[in-house]
Amino acid sequence: MKTINHSVQKLWSSNKARPQFLLILLLHLTLGVYSQGFRTAYKPQNAITCLTRFVEEISPGNYISIGHFSEWVRDSLCTQIYITGLNSSGNIIWEKKYGSPGLIYLEMDGHNRQIIKYKNHIYYAGVVKTLSGEQNGVFIKFDLNGNMVWRKFFAEPGYSTGTQIVSPARDGGFLLAGFSEGSTSMPALLIKTDGSGNLLWKKKYNKSASNLIFGRTVIQDSVTKKIIIGGYCYGNTPETIYPILLITDSIGTLIEQRIMATQQGVIADIAQMADGSFIGVGAVYHPTTSVNSYEQPYLYSLHFKFTLNSVIPDFWKQFDRPSTFNIFTTINVVNNGTEYITSGGLDTLAEHFPPYAFNTFLRLSRFDNAGSLVKNDYYNYPFFSSPNRPYFENAFYTNHLGMTSDGGMIAAIKVNNIKMSVPFYIVKWDANGCDTSLAYCMNPTGATEQRRKGPAHIYPTPATSYLMVEKQSETMQQADLVDQSGRTVRRFELSLALSKLNLTGLSQGLYLLKVYETGRETQVLKVVVE
Repeated sequence: MKTINHSVQKLWSSNKARPQFLLILLLHLTLGVYSQGFRTAYKPQNAITCLTRFVEEISPGNYISIGHFSEWVRDSLCTQIYITGLNSSGNIIWEKKYGSPGLIYLEMDGHNRQIIKYKNHIYYAGVVKTLSGEQNGVFIKFDLNGNMVWRKFFAEPGYSTGTQIVSPARDGGFLLAGFSEGSTSMPALLIKTDGSGNLLWKKKYNKSASNLIFGRTVIQDSVTKKIIIGGYCYGNTPETIYPILLITDSIGTLIEQRIMATQQGVIADIAQMADGSFIGVGAVYHPTTSVNSYEQPYLYSLHFKFTLNSVIPDFWKQFDRPSTFNIFTTINVVNNGTEYITSGGLDTLAEHFPPYAFNTFLRLSRFDNAGSLVKNDYYNYPFFSSPNRPYFENAFYTNHLGMTSDGGMIAAIKVNNIKMSVPFYIVKWDANGCDTSLAYCMNPTGATEQRRKGPAHIYPTPATSYLMVEKQSETMQQADLVDQSGRTVRRFELSLALSKLNLTGLSQGLYLLKVYETGRETQVLKVVVE
């Protein structure tokens, strides 16, 4: 099909970095990889805001992306569904739009299972607003060319219905979860449909105090057919929210309601491993009362393991350092169900680490079935910049992560930036973590690399004037920075748990940071200096 130019404003694409092409191609051939990554941002004409919700591969090198955008239509602000087909370079080859002032598709931010690819179709669960102001659930089936196959609505007098997430049912049909908002309560909602989207049954789940429960993810056990809803609920006051798991039988009868009230937080996604256990991901509040200068609580990203026989998590792991924004939003099971990849965002704690004010790194973290870290990658994608604050006011996290046939990954990224009208944003990595930008192809792990049991954690890279090193071992006391000729250009003492290394005066290029523990080299990390 012909590439669309008249209706889509292409902001930029890293594939146009032609001088880097030969270097990138040589790197790919050296690594034995014949695949491609890209970064692309785009907007429909007249769009005010855009929210990237979903992207998946539909055939090798071809992708479908879905999101929402808002524009003024006849003096009314209208939010619509926007579906695009992308080629192997991230260029748009077709587009479809759905919505009108009489039927507005509301943005359901933070629900990464709102849209799924199942077999050869796309399924969308959401909320629509009618001219009369009613908010009803909607369930839509699209083909892989973005054409609507059918659409079903779910309404209840006196309630606003929110079908926010969808999952294939193990026993046929689909499961939809979300909320049902009345005048005095907002119980969690679970709907079962047949394969054509027709309602089979509907259940609501209340809690005693502050009856507000939000379902963020739903999954059905492959053996018992029990259903698990994960999300969050309010405590006794609106200022407190806690992770919650709801366990039902195959027809939605509640078996157990587990509120994890020891620590505030949210469950964002759940996946089932090959051994039948489940992994949940999300975020929890830092256990202290510390807040930053913006009066926001610090967060840890969260991953935990549980089984149906023991809903209490088998392990409950806070990951990384506390930050103003630190969350796992998605989980994908890989390596035949023995490992999992999580994605999300990590704020750089701007008040401590200038010049990265309000900047959030995109993250990919891989774990084994025991929750041990295998690999951790951070990517820094600045949108707005200025000489004094080059990474000012960017916020990123993953709304959807898909696996591709070349061994890579593709992600639908949410972008926040108050200085500009936000575009749709898609990133495709090849099997080596390369998105075709020079720095990330030279150092495929992006902003940091951490292997299982590695003693050090570094960021950001590409680096400019400094590099942060976070120790994972008290016996680590020294690090050497080595250039490509093997010459040690800097030696650093690592006496603090978090050390700031001065890189001022170094030439641009690729370096190795050799980390020493009790006098023995234990880890080598790649560092790109720009």
